[in-house]
Amino acid sequence: MQSITDTQKSLERSLLTSFIDANVSDSDPHLRADLLCNSVGEKGEYIKVLPELLDELKDCDSFDMSVAFITQGGLSLLKQTLKDDVYGEGRKDKVKGRLLTTDYNLFTDPRALRQIEKYFPELQIKLYRCEDAVGFHTKGFMFTRGDECRFIIGSSNLTQNALTTNFEWNIRLVSHKTGQLPKKIKTEFEYLWEHPNSFPLKEVIDDYEVEWRAARKRFKQNRIVATQQETVKAIRIEPNSMQKVFIKNVTELYLSGQTKALLISATGTGKTYAAALAVRHLMNLRTKKEDESSKVLKAPKKILFIVHREQIAIQAKKSFERVIGTKNLSYGLVSGHSFEIDKDLVFGTMQTLSKAEVLEGINPKKFDLVVIDEVHRAGADSYSKIMAHLQPDFWLGMTASPDRPDGKDIYKIFDNNIAYEIRLQGALEEDLLVPFRYYGIADLEIDSLKSDKLKDFSCVEFDQRVDHVIKQAEVYGHAGDRVKGLVFCRTIEECAAFSEKFNKKGFKTVALSGKDSMEKRLECVEKLSHGEGEGRLDYIFSVDIFNEGIDVPEINQVIFLRPTESPIIFVQQLGRGLRKAEDKEFLVVLDFIANYQNNYLIPVALSGDNSYDKDVMRKVVGLGTRTIPGASTIEFQTVVKQRILDSIDTARTNDAALLKESYRILKNKLGRIPRLTEYKDHNGIDPVKFFMNPKYRSYYGFLKENEDSYQVRLTPRAESMIRYLSSKLGAAKRIEECVLLRLALQNPNGVLKEDFESILQNELKLNPSPLLLKSVFNNLSANFFRNEIEKKGAGDVVFVTRTESGDFRASNQLKEELENNGPGFRDCLEDLLDFMTQRYEDRFSKRYKDTSLCLYEKYSYEDVCRLLNWPKNPPAQNIGGYKYDETTKTLPVFVNYHKAEDAIAYEDRFESEKNLIALSKTKRSVDSDDAKRIYKQSPENEENKIYLFVRKNKNDSEAKSFYFLGEMKAEGMPEPVKVPSGADPSKMENAFEIQYVLDTPVRNDIYDYLCGE
Repeated sequence: MQSITDTQKSLERSLLTSFIDANVSDSDPHLRADLLCNSVGEKGEYIKVLPELLDELKDCDSFDMSVAFITQGGLSLLKQTLKDDVYGEGRKDKVKGRLLTTDYNLFTDPRALRQIEKYFPELQIKLYRCEDAVGFHTKGFMFTRGDECRFIIGSSNLTQNALTTNFEWNIRLVSHKTGQLPKKIKTEFEYLWEHPNSFPLKEVIDDYEVEWRAARKRFKQNRIVATQQETVKAIRIEPNSMQKVFIKNVTELYLSGQTKALLISATGTGKTYAAALAVRHLMNLRTKKEDESSKVLKAPKKILFIVHREQIAIQAKKSFERVIGTKNLSYGLVSGHSFEIDKDLVFGTMQTLSKAEVLEGINPKKFDLVVIDEVHRAGADSYSKIMAHLQPDFWLGMTASPDRPDGKDIYKIFDNNIAYEIRLQGALEEDLLVPFRYYGIADLEIDSLKSDKLKDFSCVEFDQRVDHVIKQAEVYGHAGDRVKGLVFCRTIEECAAFSEKFNKKGFKTVALSGKDSMEKRLECVEKLSHGEGEGRLDYIFSVDIFNEGIDVPEINQVIFLRPTESPIIFVQQLGRGLRKAEDKEFLVVLDFIANYQNNYLIPVALSGDNSYDKDVMRKVVGLGTRTIPGASTIEFQTVVKQRILDSIDTARTNDAALLKESYRILKNKLGRIPRLTEYKDHNGIDPVKFFMNPKYRSYYGFLKENEDSYQVRLTPRAESMIRYLSSKLGAAKRIEECVLLRLALQNPNGVLKEDFESILQNELKLNPSPLLLKSVFNNLSANFFRNEIEKKGAGDVVFVTRTESGDFRASNQLKEELENNGPGFRDCLEDLLDFMTQRYEDRFSKRYKDTSLCLYEKYSYEDVCRLLNWPKNPPAQNIGGYKYDETTKTLPVFVNYHKAEDAIAYEDRFESEKNLIALSKTKRSVDSDDAKRIYKQSPENEENKIYLFVRKNKNDSEAKSFYFLGEMKAEGMPEPVKVPSGADPSKMENAFEIQYVLDTPVRNDIYDYLCGE
């Protein structure tokens, strides 16, 4: 604990930054005043009030909250933090917490208050009963931590949208406990807490709930009346923003003479309504005259809508009737129970329409426009028969998941005409789906059990697991009055066992599988959605029959009791609960996670990021809610975080099978071989994975091995050049080499230096220093290898050479290979350079100070030496923990955090996000050259720059690289210490300890990852 003097100094410095001079950067960011709001940052990150509130809760000794309104959604945002961090079993000191809310406007949800009372009894709650003329609008959160008092005061209530999406302004302030502000706030809170109108919750909750439900009933009745009045007025349904774009694109395809279009839209986003609105628009197009240029001579009049189940056909028919209307139009149903094929708009099931006798009776030209729902099934024989027989003017396919694990190319069936695409992330951002609360929860330690033990559902361990699941499901709860849950298990037997155990505990559940009839499934769905009392169902257990093709908007809780094996299936199953419904403010998702090998797929699925970039995965785990749009949240228990991070470390994300699958998906989508830049454009895998694969080492190498239609074949030297450029420079951590090489391609016979320097200085605003120019030349002239063996192994990879005057020009090797290989080699180079430019601009263009490095990006030893413009590339073992380069006066420090037991016993450790304690190399005294360079103790060392690079324990099986954490300075004086000898740990050797202060505090998610166990 700091003395009051130190605390005052820190606060004074932070107040100087906050209120006097923003350029004062050495104050503690955690003590500065800040505006907390809900917005989107410069890099697309989601800024929300919620994470700031949760951070304060996790670290406080006590807290007081005074808010006008509390909802179920608002409470759900705090549950995991209250359960694990505030009142968890691991918390040594009990946190004193008080919550004051009101009955103002009967807005606060009594169901939320009862949940607090039941599951967090340590938290004191009072309800302020407002008098008729007096309002209650306080929104304040007060926290104490040691001598600090911290406040979040502004506009946010304890509601879902106020903490995540609404435009809100809240100020965070920090004060010493002896300050005037905390005393005034505490006095005001105590006044309200002890006010005669503030009642302990138990005394008033029953009466308040009666009042609240009566008011809610009146509201619903008024809304029903208003809806009936709107129906009488026959209000026209208008498209939302997503549907407008879709309609525009479909219309353009139709008018241009195209015959097929595909709508890719996340489950629950209203594909049927989108299709109805598009059909309405097309049916109302004015017909073109024969002499006009358009190929379309008529608007569609006869429509067929194909689904895979009668119930969905009936629902679709109702939706179309509501959107298009019934005036002068007839609607028909074709299924096992009806055959109304001669209507204007026909809604039929695939099972009936695909029968030979039915198809033979339908004129192929009967329908002008055919819509196929769930078109990812179109690869099946039944759909193929229908599409082979019918000859409409236009086909419209709709699906949430076109990228099928079975390899079927749905894109090709629809001529690769994607009219519109909106995936889960976009749908959440557009508020087309209900927000979800994802909780990653530790499953009981079943990993050590033998497989036959796992199948014994009568064992004690299974009973314990059931109790664990039930407890978590009850605590995390659900929206609305009762649970309506869907549970996904590993096997049919496990489903049955869980259902049986749940039923014995008083729940109403059923296990369903493919063996159950559709009638039984629909009956169970109805009981889950609308059943009451003994006729209800609380949960349905299944393996995969609910992955798609059935709509149950009322589902308010989804539980995963199986490992995540596929991001596609994860999103399909999650989507079962994402449809909006009445009294469903949010969806609760409980994912029980054990030590599964594929846990790294969880952040891939949640983020929707298909790059398989491990740092993106770690960011999702570390930042959680900050990485997802809207009011949705992502939270992991601490032990689960570590399980997923361990899985990320060991995952093989440049594996040939993954590369082939990612390539296949994008090739299907585009209908051709993708360019490297198109992987990012279409949310595909990071192409650097192709470069890092030890077999391929370039995109050319991958295509040559795996794509039959790829005809390019390079000479051995040209292939070596592509391989070198891809594997050494393809990650585009610096743009300069790319610029010079592009100039060499454009002007292979001219000098390049003047144009090169001009582009750097005038277009890229970079300093073309002599050191930089020499470094770039070294990298493109085969002069930056560690040794001759490595250089020989790379081949003759010289791209540029120097003239006698010292200018740059294209090498003879480059010119010869451009001539010998025809357009193929140039195309490979240009594709690679385009990708490097794209990647640099996206990830590495915002450089740190005057370096070629980017804060929080990852770099290998070789990357660092190259980007710091070192003249030589020393072997990693010669660098050790740090190395000084006299030419550039740079000293990078490399820290392997949490070193393996057999590593040299350095004890480098973070004291905080801004302070690092590190040790020198062995056999170094406090007056050694190392100490003089680090502490800048002589004139020749005053300009030295010390940069910090940290990685975690060398765990990552693929990337042996370090996070760049910025510049740092050594404070004070070196402290002599003794450390075990690397050669003989029983002997002690001299070293010194260094107190480093970082220029920029380490970002929270990276700090937690590095320091986590």
